[in-house]
Amino acid sequence: CVDGFFGNPVLGSGEHCRPCPCPGVPGSGHFNGHSCRADQSSDQIVCHCRQGYAGTRCDRCAPGYHGNPDQPGGQCLPCECSGNIDTQDPDSCDPRTGQCLKCLYHTDGATCGRCQQGYYGNAIAQDCRRCTCVTAGTVQSSCSDGQCDCERASGACACRQNVTGHNCDQCVQNHWNYGQERGCEPCRCDPRHAQGAHCNMFTGQCHCRPGFGGQRCTECEQFHWGDPQVQCRECNCHPLGSEVSQCDRSTGVCECREGVAGTRCDECARGFAGVFPNCVRCHACFQLWDDALCQIKRDLEHVQYTAQKILESGVTPGVEDSRIGELEKKLKQVQDMIGGEDSDRLHKLIGQSIDDLRAEIALTDGRLMGVTRDINTTAEEDGALRRTLDVLERELRDINTTFAHKQQLLNDFLTSGVADQFDKVKKYYQESAAAEERCNASVSGPLSAVEQSKETRSLTEDLLDASKDKFLRVLAAQNKTLKELQEKADDLGDKVQHLSNEVCGGHSNITGNATCPDSQCGGAGCRDDQGDRVCGGDGCSGAVSASVDALNHTKKLTDSLNAANEELKAVAKKLQDVAALTLDVKNKAMNSLQKAQKKKEHFENNNKKLKDFIKKIRDFLTEEGADPESIEKVALHVLSIKLPVNRTTIDNMVAQIKGHLSNLTNVGEIINQTSQHVAKAKELLEKARDAK
Repeated sequence: CVDGFFGNPVLGSGEHCRPCPCPGVPGSGHFNGHSCRADQSSDQIVCHCRQGYAGTRCDRCAPGYHGNPDQPGGQCLPCECSGNIDTQDPDSCDPRTGQCLKCLYHTDGATCGRCQQGYYGNAIAQDCRRCTCVTAGTVQSSCSDGQCDCERASGACACRQNVTGHNCDQCVQNHWNYGQERGCEPCRCDPRHAQGAHCNMFTGQCHCRPGFGGQRCTECEQFHWGDPQVQCRECNCHPLGSEVSQCDRSTGVCECREGVAGTRCDECARGFAGVFPNCVRCHACFQLWDDALCQIKRDLEHVQYTAQKILESGVTPGVEDSRIGELEKKLKQVQDMIGGEDSDRLHKLIGQSIDDLRAEIALTDGRLMGVTRDINTTAEEDGALRRTLDVLERELRDINTTFAHKQQLLNDFLTSGVADQFDKVKKYYQESAAAEERCNASVSGPLSAVEQSKETRSLTEDLLDASKDKFLRVLAAQNKTLKELQEKADDLGDKVQHLSNEVCGGHSNITGNATCPDSQCGGAGCRDDQGDRVCGGDGCSGAVSASVDALNHTKKLTDSLNAANEELKAVAKKLQDVAALTLDVKNKAMNSLQKAQKKKEHFENNNKKLKDFIKKIRDFLTEEGADPESIEKVALHVLSIKLPVNRTTIDNMVAQIKGHLSNLTNVGEIINQTSQHVAKAKELLEKARDAK
């Protein structure tokens, strides 16, 4: 079929070519003018549409196009979205109106012709980039969720007051305090003491001239204090007692650590003892003493103030104020009278007033003398209190020193590794207390041992009085028995004398006090000049001498057996060494034999591979069709093969292996002989132990 028709004209069933039922005519309309085809699955005719059209009849717009193709004269036009949509997405633009619905590449607008909010750049060139405004310097109304908007074309940000930069990332010149809502503020550096009007953007620190410091260069330099217009002094804060090296810029007082005081923090504070910097907190009792001392100090200050007022005005404040007021009132009356005209009455009143004044003066004089005595007494009491205060302060210092010393000793004791000794002392103290209670209970009370002993003594005395006659009779009988025992002891002494001769070979001394000078061999009760007992010796025939001789003979025999035992041990050790050496030689021989066997197998395998390789080469050379070039390559490859060692080295290795194998003859016989020697040595060792 020609273009614009479909069908199968070659079938004999009457099929023929029919026009394609697509809109338009070939070469015009929505149809592309070439062909159409029948869809085998649905028996429908599918038209080949022009660009921008779609559908089986080309009756709708393709993705990326819009229009009314189903209307007469209607057509599909490209969606004008500045190339920023996906033309394969049917929902990228409205197929009827052409409105852009899914803009890509961060673009926005009806035609995707501008960058979306928060981006800037050229949307037509698909070059929209995210705004890089710094939130700390951009107006808050332009930011939300940590992201700020910028001018969509240039990317310029809306900066806060006195903030500059394309991204609003810095203060304008000579301003600081970046990041504040109101923007940056002027540096205000001192024009005389600063090197310029510029300061740090975040801290506001100006660049000061030498000798000046502070944020605006209006103060002394760091680690100094005072008025920079007058004089700056160094702080000199002690590094061990101060928190920071910078002191108060107005007063020069350093900030001290706990337990430290002083302008430079170089002395122990009140409530701490020791020598700086080793300040130790005072005992808890210090607070009680300190409160008492402070109260005494306040009382003394009050007494001193009162005494000073008395010395200045002559009257104790608050005492006899009414009398003074009365005198002042009368004095005023006198002054008023002097100013009047009645002189007689005036003189009479003056005389009366003089008498009254004399009485008041005498009374006041007496009171002043009493006040003077009170002042003297107060002064003496003040001196006594001051002396007492000095004594208390010295005692407090001694107590603090003693406490610090004891505290140090306790710390040394606890850290010396013997802390358990304290528990032992405590335990022994408890045991001692319990023993003391038992002791007290034993000497006092009706159940004590002393009381019971007293009762027992009384009972015993009563019993003795009751059995005195019986006791005397028993005593006489016991004296008689003692005499008999004395006679038996004399007989026993003779027997001991005889036994001493048999044992020691000398005479005996029953009392044990004599030295037996007449008997060289000693005996029972005999001692030498040093007080040691004497029994037997050289030339004595007693059992002790015979035992000593036997013992000496036994010791000599034991030494001989020990020497023989040591010799046998040495022989056994040598035999063990020979056995170990033999076993080592055997193991080395077996290892050498195994290595030789492996080498032999390796050589045989290599020989077999070599024979197979030669056979392959021979087959290749005798094969028909082998060209000369291939034969030459094979020959060169064979000639390039080299053995790992030369022939001489291999012969030497074989000769060494044969030599080692020849030296391994009669290995079994050597092992059997060694086993026999070891067994014999063990047997000799057992015999030596039995003899010992």
